Amino acid sequence: MLRKSRLAALGSITLGAALAAVAVGAVLASGAAAVVGGPVWVMKGTEMASEISKEALKSTGGQYTLTGTTNVVCEKVTGTGELIGGNPGRGVSTITFEKCHQEGKANCLAAGTGFEDTIQAEAKSVLVYPHEQQETQPEALDALTPNTSGSTENLFVEFTLKNASGSTECGVLNNVKADVQANGSPISDPSQINKNCGLLAQLGKLVSEVFSPAPALEENTVGALNAPATVIKEATIWEPIKKTFGLITCKLEAFGEAAEVGVSDVSLVSNNAFGWNK
Repeated sequence: MLRKSRLAALGSITLGAALAAVAVGAVLASGAAAVVGGPVWVMKGTEMASEISKEALKSTGGQYTLTGTTNVVCEKVTGTGELIGGNPGRGVSTITFEKCHQEGKANCLAAGTGFEDTIQAEAKSVLVYPHEQQETQPEALDALTPNTSGSTENLFVEFTLKNASGSTECGVLNNVKADVQANGSPISDPSQINKNCGLLAQLGKLVSEVFSPAPALEENTVGALNAPATVIKEATIWEPIKKTFGLITCKLEAFGEAAEVGVSDVSLVSNNAFGWNK
């Protein structure tokens, strides 16, 4: 089940933790060999070395809270996506938030274009290391970018607050539109993502409902993605064309800087154990 997330600022409905949740998980089977670069995805003890290797993901959850100048609550979350092999590992995801409205105002709806009270978005992701801790670091991060059309488009997600039929609950916020933009470093390598980095989240698992980072050489069938209260803004990425590591920054903006705190569950459709390796 997806846990609640808290975001800073109106328009910070980044949906990042859930978007991200669809794209990642925790951990790997012991005994996989070390690689140059990384991190890389692993399934059933075997590294997903080829970029054509894919494994379907699923995500489901209950209430999801987005907090800022105004709070938005979505009562149900579902998601689909894929892990994609290669070095570093990547992913894509689609997330759908249903029955979304301003907190405490069930008739002030929050919706994406073409929806009544639903928000839908897509993201790409790439595995990275904590800043300046590549390869020796026992933890991994997932860097998330928009998955929108166009080489310069960096819209992470958008929604509009609107009154339900016959209601005036939104007040002055009626028809206010929030565009959440990824405004970090551009990621054009690996595999020509060509988008700005929006946010960073930790790979891990839940232990007694508390998030715990998942180290390399550990496998789980249910993983977790954590966007911590102390926002992570920098990471080290492997650039396979240059054959070197580089620094990236990740941030979101919506009427000012946006931030996210939250934990999400994710598993493979196959129910296989999966994870990552250095």
